[in-house]
Amino acid sequence: MSVSPPGTQRPIGFFGGTFDPPHTGHFRLAIECLEGLSLAEVRMSPLNEPNHRKRPLSDPLTRLAMVDAGASGRVVADPGEIERAGVTYSVESAELLKNQRPDRAVCLLMGQDTYATLGHWHRYQDLLELVHIVVVTRHLAEPMIEAAAEFSDRYCEDRGALSDPSGGKIYFHEIPSLYISSTMIRRRLAQGLDVSHLLPPPVLEIVQAKGLYR
Repeated sequence: MSVSPPGTQRPIGFFGGTFDPPHTGHFRLAIECLEGLSLAEVRMSPLNEPNHRKRPLSDPLTRLAMVDAGASGRVVADPGEIERAGVTYSVESAELLKNQRPDRAVCLLMGQDTYATLGHWHRYQDLLELVHIVVVTRHLAEPMIEAAAEFSDRYCEDRGALSDPSGGKIYFHEIPSLYISSTMIRRRLAQGLDVSHLLPPPVLEIVQAKGLYR
């Protein structure tokens, strides 16, 4: 796979989610994409009010604080989505990032399950004209088969194309398998079980100090 030409600005990664709570798997995904795709940074942004799932148990500012506590280096917490009132839509975050940095490519990071729903997202056609989609997967063959046919002409195998500020490409990025879910962590906490191996220590400190999910 090729890399960006010399002098090309590296793309920004954007990773949204409820992060209720943000766990080791979330941060590992961010770092794998940061390093594997030569991104300038990965911005992790907690959703304010998701439109596709029930309301998170923790309030937005607490979830932002947990993301900030667990982030390090060029993985950073982004408050943009919780600063907007009401339901969170990725296309609005993409528009904000592009307005701030029109000359920089943005890569929207998502898992395979999330990608399978892309055709039902709010203004998804507009979103695809603003950003590149990076589908993080454990098996490259699976999303290629399962993904909606309407997006097949956007598939890209050239990593260097992700530096194009115009967006519009869909790239599948394989990372080692590591299954951790926020649902599993909340369940373990409610049962009084240990989660120290599933959460970064600073995130665990906030969970314990606030008595979250018990």
